[in-house]
Amino acid sequence: MRLLLPLLLLAVSFAPACGSDSSNTASSCEIAGQRLCERACACGVDKCRFVSVADGGGGASISFDSLQKCTDFYVTLGCSGGGSPKIDYAACSAAAVAAVCVDSGTKKGVESPKACQ
Repeated sequence: MRLLLPLLLLAVSFAPACGSDSSNTASSCEIAGQRLCERACACGVDKCRFVSVADGGGGASISFDSLQKCTDFYVTLGCSGGGSPKIDYAACSAAAVAAVCVDSGTKKGVESPKACQ
C-alpha cells in the first residue's frame, strides 16, 4: 500500500473540484496533466505508465493504453473543476517535463514528480 500512495496522491491531486471552466484556453492544470501523460507515454514501453519504485526494487504502477486515455483521466476528468488548490501547476508542469523514467524491475514508466502530488 505504501508504494501505491504516491500514485494515488497523483491521481487525487488532479481530481475535480466544484465548478467547471468552459473556455477553450488550456488551464495550468490541463497543461501539467498533458505533460505528465506525454512523459508517461515516452517512458513506458508498451503503455503510458506512472511507476512508484520501492527501496530495494519492486513497486506499483498505474497505466493507460494510450495518450488519449491518460489525458481523458488526468486532464478531462482531473482538471474539470480547476484541479487541486494544493498544487502549483506551473511547478508541476516544469517537473513533468524533467520527470525521470524508471524501471520497477517489471515495468517501465515515469516516476510521479513530487511537485505534482
